[in-house]
Parts: sequence; structure tokens; C-alpha cells
Amino acid sequence: PIIRTLRTMPEFKARYQHCYFTRDWHPQDHCSFQSNHPGSTLFAPIVLEETGVEQVMWPDHCVQGTDGAKFHAECQPSDTDIIISKGQDRRADSYSGFGSLPEVTSLLADLQAKGVTKLYVVGLAYDYCVGSTAIDGAKHGFQTFLVSDATKAVAPASAQTMAARLREAGVTEITHEQVLLL
Repeated sequence: PIIRTLRTMPEFKARYQHCYFTRDWHPQDHCSFQSNHPGSTLFAPIVLEETGVEQVMWPDHCVQGTDGAKFHAECQPSDTDIIISKGQDRRADSYSGFGSLPEVTSLLADLQAKGVTKLYVVGLAYDYCVGSTAIDGAKHGFQTFLVSDATKAVAPASAQTMAARLREAGVTEITHEQVLLL
């Protein structure tokens, strides 16, 4: 509801010309799916044989072309919004909208081409995709704000870890009431 409120405010629309939607867009054989790793435990990390990277095991989600990959009915992109798909490489789980090697999305190049200097990050989930996108935004030199009341975490422990990482990266946490003040 808060994201919808922000997007429909005339002041918001007048001030911010670009809106990006990032989405997981996974192939069915994605490395993060617990179903693809017999003997693994849901929500527990494993080390991927192919890459040596530690990976949390998630339920199958956001599989390309399925209902589970659709945007929420109350948060649909408009014709002028930009959709960035991530997690398309089966070998890497790109939490960040900027991607994770070997996958790199078009987000950074597009933001730079449009002259964007500030990012306001919202959505799901605070402790994974939202936080990782905000951290990468700050690393790439954007003044980055995470709108804390427009996101939710998966779990309290990972939310605490992400909060520390965000502070360390220089990301500023704000509420939606502060968006138009900054």
C-alpha cells in the first residue's frame, strides 16, 4: 500500500521521472531452488558445486513465464516504467537489481545514461533483494535511500545483518513521509 501511495502522489510523479521494477526471472533449473539440490534443507545455505559460492536454498519462485513471476496486482508497472530482470543465469542468484557475477543487468548503464543521481529502494525483501540493490546503488556512487516502511524482511536475524550492511555502505534508511523531503 505504501508503494502504491508513493506512486500515485502527484508530487512524486512530478519530481521523479524514472521508475524501475526489478524482478527475479529464474529458469526452472535455478541454483537457488532447493528442489534442484536433493538432500538440501529449505532456507539453509549450501556451497554450490559448480561455482563454490554459498547459496541459501529457497522454494521454487519467480519462474520465467509463470504466475509466480508476475508483479503483485496492486503494484503493476506502467507503460513508462522500466523492468529489470535478474536471476536469469541458472548458476547465480542475483539478489541485487544490478546483478551478481556472472550476470550483470542493464540497471547501472540505464541509470547512468538517464543521469540519475538518487535511488529510493522499496519492495521485497528488505534483507535480500531490496537491501542488496541499495548497497550496490551506494557502491556505484548513487545517493541511496531505502524506504523502510515500504519493504518487509524474510526474517529478523537476516534483517539485523542487512541493517548493519546498509549502514556500512552509506545507505540512508527513511520512511515514505521523508521521500519528498530529500
